Amino acid sequence: MAENPGLLALVGGDEFHPGNEEQDRMLAAAAKPGPAFVVPTAAGRQGPQEAVAHATDWFRQF
Repeated sequence: MAENPGLLALVGGDEFHPGNEEQDRMLAAAAKPGPAFVVPTAAGRQGPQEAVAHATDWFRQF
């Protein structure tokens, strides 16, 4: 395991919507270069691919 593996954020419930900008700006600023992962557990039966696409679009602004 890496000495400092990086940031883990467990966020749910109306995430990726207006009102979360400050929190998400902080997460994006604290993230290391490289891939980021979205695990759409709550959207598992409601279109997880759409949830991941929405998250990707949302974080592009930061």
